[in-house]
Amino acid sequence: MSEHHYIPLDQLDPGYEKLIPAEANVLYTTRAEVLKRGMGAHKKSGSVAITDQGIAFYAAKTGLFEVSFVSMAAGALAGFIPWASIQKFGNYKDKIQVKHTIPDAPKKQLEWFFKCEQCKQYGEEKKDFESRKKGFGPFIEALYKQNK
Repeated sequence: MSEHHYIPLDQLDPGYEKLIPAEANVLYTTRAEVLKRGMGAHKKSGSVAITDQGIAFYAAKTGLFEVSFVSMAAGALAGFIPWASIQKFGNYKDKIQVKHTIPDAPKKQLEWFFKCEQCKQYGEEKKDFESRKKGFGPFIEALYKQNK
């Protein structure tokens, strides 16, 4: 397993095959909380795969104490955000903020927050996660700056 693949590539949700361009290289994987901001805001738990071409995410589970019945009823939050479509990037160490345009509707923007989570089911210890989460935002910000 790669140094930055906290979820083995063969254990990512099969839906990633449709999300990630075939020629893209996956550089980082992690469990994550995904929050869609704006009208129809939703928060789900799932995973994020960072590639050399952008950010792919798939989150279908609502939290145990989720108070938004709308989020509970909504389908999975899934998508691929190319580096070039990102208009605003925020790095908060253990989470990132991304505001991007939609290719088919360039005047429309979506805003997302991705917060890394411990990958317990893949053997990540708490002390290792505590160290890793500080580097989550900086790692992705460096890729964003390199590819924008």
